[in-house]
Amino acid sequence: MTTIDDTFKDDTFTIGKIDFPKNLELESMRELFEYVSREGQMVVSYNVTMDYTVGRVEMPPDGPDYFNADARVESAKKLSDRIVDTDNRAFDHFEAITGYVDREDDVVVVFTGMAFSLVPGWNLSEYRPETVVLWDKVRELTESYFKSGSPG
Repeated sequence: MTTIDDTFKDDTFTIGKIDFPKNLELESMRELFEYVSREGQMVVSYNVTMDYTVGRVEMPPDGPDYFNADARVESAKKLSDRIVDTDNRAFDHFEAITGYVDREDDVVVVFTGMAFSLVPGWNLSEYRPETVVLWDKVRELTESYFKSGSPG
């Protein structure tokens, strides 16, 4: 039987994951991907699963509850796909890591990082070297993006 300790026998889990120093909303994720594509000469494809809500029950502290038919909320729930390094044609799939932040009367979905597709039980040495280079490049570009002051 495989345990979680056996699943990632070395630093693969850490290397295959990027934690953002600041939470990003969807528009800032788009900016990050544009930066990674432009600066790293990478093709970034991504799909976004959205959640839409129409109408809401308002609960003001100084009055009775009421239904607001004009209220609209849309938020990204999932963001994933793949990144291709045009230098060596390496690619890997990724998924953005989501979190939630209370803001005013709503809970906002934010992205706290991204994780590349890892194979349970594989050591780092079992991945193609080009794939590991891709992870490193995306990590470096992401760090550069945040240092540039670009994040929304």
